[in-house]
This record gives sequence, C-alpha cells and structure tokens, in this order.
Amino acid sequence: DVLGLLASVPSIATTAVVSPDAEVLAFARRLGAQAIREPSQPRGLNATLTFASNVLCGQGASGLLVLPVDVPLASAADIEAIVGAGHDNPSVVICPSRSGGTNALALRPPGIIPFRFGQHSSAAHQREARARGLPLTVLPLPSLALDIDRPQDLATILAEPNGSRSQQVPASYPLALGQAQHERTPGRGSTGSP
Repeated sequence: DVLGLLASVPSIATTAVVSPDAEVLAFARRLGAQAIREPSQPRGLNATLTFASNVLCGQGASGLLVLPVDVPLASAADIEAIVGAGHDNPSVVICPSRSGGTNALALRPPGIIPFRFGQHSSAAHQREARARGLPLTVLPLPSLALDIDRPQDLATILAEPNGSRSQQVPASYPLALGQAQHERTPGRGSTGSP
C-alpha cells in the first residue's frame, strides 16, 4: 500500500526501501522502488536511515520523506500536504503518531537533523529542529497518526473502509484478530474499540 501510494504522488521523484532482507528488496524493486541494502553490521533504525539518506543524497536528492510501511491509511493528499508544508529550504515537517512517535518526517535538505526514531520520537525530532533554529511544521494528519503496532490497530484499520491491501489481509482472519484483541485487552469485546 505505502509503496504504491508513493509511486502515485507526482511530487515524489524517487521511492527507496532500505532493508537487510533480499526478499524485501526484490519486492520493492518489483513495485518500482529503489532497493538499498542495509549494511550487514547491526546499526539500528536511525543509523540505517542515515545510511540510506546518504545514498540518496549522493544521487542528488534535495529533500527526504521518511515514511514507515505500517501506515496503510495514508493518502496521496497526505503526502502532498507534507511535501507542500516542507517546500522551503531548510524545513522540517513531522507527522506524529497517536503514541508520540513519528509516522512521517520530511527534511529539506536531507540530513538537516539527525534521526531520532524510537519512543517519543516526535518530541525528539522537534527538539532537534528547534535546537538548530529550523523552520518546523508539526502536521497532525489523522490518517498518518495510526500505525500498526498492536491488534487493536488492525481493528481500527478494519473500521476505516479504504480498499487497501492492508485492510483486506486482517479482514480475512476475523476470529484470530478478535481473539488476539481479547487476550491483550481483558474486559473488552472482540471489536477492540477503545
């Protein structure tokens, strides 16, 4: 869903996937994305994103949008809004997740702040931008606030009809989803609603 979305947005010149997994990289290539093999030594997400950013900068990228693959409700309008909010050079645009993470980070130029993905990364990215006196836009987009971390998140995806492949997969396993939610949230029904 996310790779197809990015390919459909005219303002995105190149879509790249960084991973150590050969199957993931082959899948990305089949969908028209550039495949960047993560270095073999364990580095962590932030170091891996820095590596990929450096690769893309070496190819002439003037801006960078980091988008995780677990945001299936994202839309082309969302991506255009992020790109539009970050059109100035320099600029930092952050779309926070419901849990305080970062579900989209746009940097112009790439590398203008270090990556701080992890717990409470939205606040950490904001601190990095403010410490450097950079123009910062926090763009709370409801469709990008949801990422898939828990069974309850899958229930939310199912409740939002959008025709995504991500929605079709859990819909084909309703009993397993209901059981997982019940086990994780005692006292609640199988709908997983908050």
